Amino acid sequence: TAGAGDRPFEEAHRDFCVAAVTGGSFRYRAQQGTAMLAPGSLLLGNSGTCYECGHEHGSGDRCLSFHFGPAYMDRIVADVPGARTLTFAAPRLPPLPALAP
Repeated sequence: TAGAGDRPFEEAHRDFCVAAVTGGSFRYRAQQGTAMLAPGSLLLGNSGTCYECGHEHGSGDRCLSFHFGPAYMDRIVADVPGARTLTFAAPRLPPLPALAP
């Protein structure tokens, strides 16, 4: 479990990632920006991009992560009128009460 004294290190998303934060808080830094995530928020990770997570405000976090390959995302984008891109523009969606434990 990472904590406040641990140095962040670079990792990479192999696929698209949508992760619901269910516990703890952390800083997520990726190509699309930096965000603080807390219970109820959704992390949005783009396939093939690097990221770092830091736990300056506590020890550890818990997330329920879903990973989607580019072919799956292509099908979703094809079904959304006006959608043309396969990347998330933001690093997160803000906390939603319905997703918070």
